[in-house]
Amino acid sequence: VQTVDWEGEPVGGKSLQAVFETIEWEVEETNSPDQPYRYIEKTEFVASASPVTGADGKARLSFTPETPGTYRLTLRGGNAVTQVLVWVSGSASAIWPKQSQNQVKLTPDADSYQAGKIASVFLPNPFATDVKALITVERGEVMTSRVVNVSGAGYRIEIPLTDESIPNVYLSVVLLGFTENGDPDYRQGVVELTVAPVQDTLDVTLTLNPTLTEPGETVEAILTVRDSEGNPMQGEFSVAVVDKAVLALLEANSESILEAFYGNRPLSVQTSISLSTYAAQLALESMDAGLGGGGGDGAAYQTIREDFPDTALWLSKVVTGVDGTARLEIPLPDSLTTWVVDVRGLTAAYQVGQAEAEIVTQKALMIQPVTPRFLVEGDKVEVAAMVYNNTSDDLSVDVSLQGSGFTLTEATETTQILPVSAGGNIRVAWWITVESGTTADLVFRAKSGDLTDASRPVWGDLQVLRYTVPQTFSTSGHLTEEGGRLELVSLPVSIDPTAGNLTVELTPTLISTLVTGLEALKTDHATDTVSVLSRLLANLNTYVALRELEIESPQLETDLEELMMTGLRQLLDAQNYDGGWSWWSDSLLGSDPFITAYVLMGLHQAGKAGLDVNDYALNRTVEYLADHLGEPGRIDTAWQLDRLVFQVYALREDNVDLSDRLEGLYARRSELSPWAEALLALTLQELGDSGTQVNTLLADLEAQAIRSATGVHWESEQGSWLLPGTPIY
Repeated sequence: VQTVDWEGEPVGGKSLQAVFETIEWEVEETNSPDQPYRYIEKTEFVASASPVTGADGKARLSFTPETPGTYRLTLRGGNAVTQVLVWVSGSASAIWPKQSQNQVKLTPDADSYQAGKIASVFLPNPFATDVKALITVERGEVMTSRVVNVSGAGYRIEIPLTDESIPNVYLSVVLLGFTENGDPDYRQGVVELTVAPVQDTLDVTLTLNPTLTEPGETVEAILTVRDSEGNPMQGEFSVAVVDKAVLALLEANSESILEAFYGNRPLSVQTSISLSTYAAQLALESMDAGLGGGGGDGAAYQTIREDFPDTALWLSKVVTGVDGTARLEIPLPDSLTTWVVDVRGLTAAYQVGQAEAEIVTQKALMIQPVTPRFLVEGDKVEVAAMVYNNTSDDLSVDVSLQGSGFTLTEATETTQILPVSAGGNIRVAWWITVESGTTADLVFRAKSGDLTDASRPVWGDLQVLRYTVPQTFSTSGHLTEEGGRLELVSLPVSIDPTAGNLTVELTPTLISTLVTGLEALKTDHATDTVSVLSRLLANLNTYVALRELEIESPQLETDLEELMMTGLRQLLDAQNYDGGWSWWSDSLLGSDPFITAYVLMGLHQAGKAGLDVNDYALNRTVEYLADHLGEPGRIDTAWQLDRLVFQVYALREDNVDLSDRLEGLYARRSELSPWAEALLALTLQELGDSGTQVNTLLADLEAQAIRSATGVHWESEQGSWLLPGTPIY
């Protein structure tokens, strides 16, 4: 036992009260799906003590359990309480708590292991008799299996860990026994065993010279690579030099190389005895992490600093020699910042490693522009610069603003002479009037004796915007012979005709005007399954239209292809372990047949458009949907019948026997909405109906049509938020 203060420092001389007791749980059923059982504690006193911690804040307690079961130590000191549970096995039986979904807790003897070691896992026996246990080691498949006899209160499982166990394996146990009434019963449990990839981890050292320099200089880097035993290793490494300021603003876009290669892997084995028990295990999250990019700033005296990239250097292939080292040079741009040098790579045997170091670039005298990102024509605006004196002496600095696209106001001097204290800084400002043009070039300079610096804003020339009133006029007609046609464009009285521009576009057909308006539907904040699929379908149809009309639009095609692949990847990543889809990828509600049918329809369209749709994912989708088709005769609401029609429609291309569902739906066609009747007719036609049923459905649709002077439409008696639109279609 150890007592500490709020900072975690040991505190001695504390009087404590300790109580050892046995603990059992009486189980009551609650009939609640969220918490099916309620556990009521039942304790029995074993022993007590009153220890006092020593000068190091520590005290020692011990007790000997006489029977198997669960023991609890409760420690109290002041307002602090700590409790510890201990599971004790033995030859006699013990009472173990019954957990929800027949789970049993497996307790390993360590949090992490190494290859070549043996993991010892305690398995409690919740049954009063001897039972058999199926013990398997799993991950992507069942790696080993055995059946053992479990007697007494528990069993200790020993698992030899090998290189194949890296980075983790799952120990799964199924106990087959009997209840007190003699009925068959079971328990099952799973525990993850983490195996550290010690032999596969490289010791990577990165040495930079110098680590403090000026912009535009070159830094020497020495890379040294050793294995876990200190031997030099040859390998291939990437080098990224990134602005630390950008890394502080953005989330990392890649995980560490050790995590990428040897991070924990999910469990992919399902036990048929009770899939519900494994629901929590299979919902394993994959972690995404990574490193971002950065920017830089560099300057030589007498030059203008204007090269400010986020990434100063990227080398994809740096190979270490037989001595385990590699040398390279890092040219720095004009940024005044801290650069993060990230090195990561691997050997031919897939040993991986990573290292980071930093380079700081600064000047004795620095000037940093402070400007808006853009200007507006005619505006009067203040622009400024920060002047930094990094020397140990006070300086008198000449600070000036030069450039084009602006004029200084009368009260502002081009050059200002200001004192800057040692190690200090000062802000210098100018008021300017923005001239007419597209951009403004601003150059800020600072000079004190031999020390100089000059810089443009980090975003370069500033864009000059102007207030505009866009107006669009369109007309159409035919020019059947040589000649001309006069079109009059009337401008509002408030428009100044000396500013602005006129664009005339002549297109041969109305379709051409529609094509120029086609755009890719960009990804937005909505990431639910329906939104992702709806954007994907819109882009698919646009892509197919461009291809079928033989319209050349390279940029639009590139945007569409990128967005389609992104949407398809998002969709497949959201597939649940049972093959279906939920409304949200992280939903706790489970897969939904209607959403899954919508996704299946989208996957088919993506495949027809030429996208590479994973056959395994597609087959799992079909299997899930085929297993969750309702029986038409057991459905009592019209909107559920409509939803079943949609599911059948989505499966029409997948060699699934739908004859019983089609017959049942056709028999109840009078209860279907017009939308569902139309889908049913299409499904029957595509599956080879002789025409009788299809013609009957078409006749029903014609009879239900509501005619008016402006057209024909259909209405439903009831609608559903699960199905498209409103009662009017």
